[in-house]
Amino acid sequence: MLGFVGLIVSVVLFILLTFRGWNMAVASVLSSVLILLFNRMNLFKGFAESYTQGFSEFAGSWWLLFLLGTTFGRCMQDMWLSDAMARVIYARFRGRVILAVLAVSFVLSYGGIGTFVIAFTVYPIASRLFQEARISRNLLPAVMLFCPTTMCMTMLPGTPSIQNMIPTSFLGTSIYAAPLFGTVAAALTGVIGYLYFWYTTAAEQPVDTGPSVAGKMKIAPADYLSFLPCICLWGIAFFMNRVGIESRTAVAVAMAAAIGVCIVLKRPSVSVQKSINEGSMQGLKTLAATSCIMGYGALVQSTDGFRLCLQQLLRISTSPVLTSILAINVIAAVTGSSTASLQLYYKLFSGQIAQITLPKALIHRVTAIASGGLDSMPYATGVAIANELAKTSLRDTYRHIFITCALIPLAVLSIMLLLLSV
Repeated sequence: MLGFVGLIVSVVLFILLTFRGWNMAVASVLSSVLILLFNRMNLFKGFAESYTQGFSEFAGSWWLLFLLGTTFGRCMQDMWLSDAMARVIYARFRGRVILAVLAVSFVLSYGGIGTFVIAFTVYPIASRLFQEARISRNLLPAVMLFCPTTMCMTMLPGTPSIQNMIPTSFLGTSIYAAPLFGTVAAALTGVIGYLYFWYTTAAEQPVDTGPSVAGKMKIAPADYLSFLPCICLWGIAFFMNRVGIESRTAVAVAMAAAIGVCIVLKRPSVSVQKSINEGSMQGLKTLAATSCIMGYGALVQSTDGFRLCLQQLLRISTSPVLTSILAINVIAAVTGSSTASLQLYYKLFSGQIAQITLPKALIHRVTAIASGGLDSMPYATGVAIANELAKTSLRDTYRHIFITCALIPLAVLSIMLLLLSV
């Protein structure tokens, strides 16, 4: 029981530290020490094995994409390509900046580009658009994360996300499971989310962001060339995925090619060496912070307190569908990972799954959507990366992230299940 109390206290401490602006590395280590002490585990062994394993596995798998992603974003920024894209997008969407950023992230995420890569790609463009429209940067992380972590991660049929693939191996379904249910849920989520962003921007006073980025908004023919790096990135990644090349490899090659296109299009006064050096250093910094979160998550899963938490969830006697949603979200909240929540749910809750009377396709879609709820905790990797890139404080941005990336998907799932039962 003491270990379970330690689990709760550790999670609360992690949240408080991140809200108060502590570095993710410090917050994760202090929270890890607390949970190890409560669970009466050896401190050195806990860090040397569980924490280090989680840290190194993530860093080893993703370091190249983080370096390439931040370098690409820096090149787009330094070489004025994001400014040119901002001018074109701002004009074509007639100043509807939020809709423009959501549309760009939607196309990229539904096309198979991962959340991390989308954050690196969209940020320089979105940042310029927000500056032009004088919208507070506190909304920027939520807008960047909204499509990749809701509609395009768990709802839309055929989305190539891990969360949409995990149920297929346990239920024998396909990634196109329950297409009508998923499409309606995605449409509702998109509309409610956009209305929230629209209301929030309308209610706030315009912020002083300095001089206009897009000037007089006159689009020069050369501005359209600024889309070439992003087109290159999406096109190469999509083609390589289609021919069966592993996703991360495909995206890495596509990003390297996109950086090459940026260099070709650069202005003579821009230093390529400086852009690449500063971009890669930012990538290492972001990777280290994110890997610390993954290390903490791995350590949590190795404790007796976490195992006791799972046992208590198994004992819940209520509707099997409600139990599945609750269990998935509790695991997601503790680990900060939708992937971990789905994997553990399908491995440990097979008895509860067998009691659900819904068709397997609907079970697939319901559990997938449920995993996209409380995975958006303050220490979740996507939340950390978005705030790191936007240089914003979690205290200022998390309200918007939690409402759009956690509450809205769960509310939509509840509405869909109620309609299903009518």
